[in-house]
Amino acid sequence: MSVDPLWNMPLFLILFAAIWLGVTHLISRAAKWPALEERFPDRPETETVSMRMQSGMIKSPSGAPVTMSGCLRLEICPTGLRVSVWRIFAPFSSPVFVPWSQMTPSKSKTAMFARVDLAFGRPEITTLIVSERTARIIEENSPLTLP
Repeated sequence: MSVDPLWNMPLFLILFAAIWLGVTHLISRAAKWPALEERFPDRPETETVSMRMQSGMIKSPSGAPVTMSGCLRLEICPTGLRVSVWRIFAPFSSPVFVPWSQMTPSKSKTAMFARVDLAFGRPEITTLIVSERTARIIEENSPLTLP
């Protein structure tokens, strides 16, 4: 008895979608995104600079960093930084808007790269780790001063 391959396609698509949604949900929780959404809901403020397809890491104080390669959108606004993740990689996550007063920048270095850590919240909820180049663009267009 042979199985018709056309019957397998809908099953595969349903299974793939379920796994994709489960994995993206777990990544969102590991990055503490729900806590960020609760503490820093998005605001209707017009951005002055928008940086799409940015890479970075999101690290909670108690966890390992979650790498976001090319899927972050950073929008610099007069009163804060809007951070969002491409909808396909975070289907249930909303953008967050972190006021400048709730960010603490610090420099750090890996074996090969200089980077800037932007701690969100007081006390810190999570840290957005970006390249020094991205951090300089943020500094040039905001009241944030890097160390």
